[in-house]
Amino acid sequence: MRDHHRKVKRVALSADSKLSSLVAHIAKRFVQADVNSFGYDEIDDAITWAAGTTGRGT
Repeated sequence: MRDHHRKVKRVALSADSKLSSLVAHIAKRFVQADVNSFGYDEIDDAITWAAGTTGRGT
């Protein structure tokens, strides 16, 4: 469990807040995973991207 954070490849943030893109940007500094923000209405796209089945950029 010590290195479980290294196994996470992608983190998707889906929110209505304008701060979500800022949070995603800051999170990139602290995790090795690809971090991407999506609008709340794009939650299905966020789940698909996090699962690694689409090539949307980070």
